[in-house]
Amino acid sequence: MDPDGKTIIPVGVDVGATTVRVGVVDEAGAVVHLDRRPTPQAGEAASFFDLLTQRIREAARRFAEKISIPIDAPLAVGVALPATLSADRRYVVRCVHLPFLTQASIAPVATWRDVLFTDWRGHSGGTSRGSELVVQEANAKGASSFLDLPRGSTVTLLTDIEAALWGEYHLRGKTPPRFGHLRLGTGVGFGVVLDGRVQRLDADRRTHPEWLIVDESASAPSCPCGLRGCLERFVSGPALEWRLREHGLASDLAGFRRALDAQETVAHAFLRDTAGWIVRALRNIETRWRPDVVVIGGGVCRGVPQLVEAVGTLCGSVQEGSHMPIKGDRGGDSAGVLGAALLARDGVPS
Repeated sequence: MDPDGKTIIPVGVDVGATTVRVGVVDEAGAVVHLDRRPTPQAGEAASFFDLLTQRIREAARRFAEKISIPIDAPLAVGVALPATLSADRRYVVRCVHLPFLTQASIAPVATWRDVLFTDWRGHSGGTSRGSELVVQEANAKGASSFLDLPRGSTVTLLTDIEAALWGEYHLRGKTPPRFGHLRLGTGVGFGVVLDGRVQRLDADRRTHPEWLIVDESASAPSCPCGLRGCLERFVSGPALEWRLREHGLASDLAGFRRALDAQETVAHAFLRDTAGWIVRALRNIETRWRPDVVVIGGGVCRGVPQLVEAVGTLCGSVQEGSHMPIKGDRGGDSAGVLGAALLARDGVPS
């Protein structure tokens, strides 16, 4: 509850490159009123957040009516973005797959204060007067710190991997002590929890970390992040579909899955090759972070469920002496919503 005794509604927003998911987390820790819609691929950040606010309010309203609390109850909103954030979580440093959310400046740093913090007079005050002051004034006047949310609402900016990581960690009873999560979707990301704390692996970063580089040859493909040989260039959804077409196997992941189900030899060879790139990254991850377990999930794994098993089999055969189990995810496409809502409600343990 907030200081006024009102129930706070935890809302998770998981902004993916292709799908935006919004949902509420109930007292049992389950995601309810989950809404999925396509992500706009162009436009302005302000317009995008106007639409997002409508969906947040709608999910919260449905939940409030269900449990018979005021529909203007304050919200704890976690917004997970496919982006890198500044260390203070106020700025988007880079958003490669949704560039319309990035406002370029001398250093390519976007300020979200103009979007997230709107004062009670209806104009942005985050840049000129400081976001904290604007939030205080907005709440005092009954407006909101996140566009048009109820008074007393809070917003926490997160990366998509942080949210999914925490969701998966929560679903496993917050164990073991060293928990890693590799997420394969339109992009690729890795996160780790050490002794109950989310490790900030990407603050102010503009490229993938070194442990996600799997090809250091001169012919390594360039990555949208600006480096070469990143895991994303081999196993992300777009990269996989491009490679499948190059091999004449299929035009998309659904076709690849059908070929695997039909036990086509070439398809299974391609699966082992793809798993091999992931194992290279896992070797780097094990050396750097020593996780007790790594959970692999994301849209690619949902599209090709055989991939996680192939990675586990190959990892065990080539990493002799390794004790790092490989598991599939439990949260599916709602893990990010769950994690974002819980981190917004409880705070980010870092």
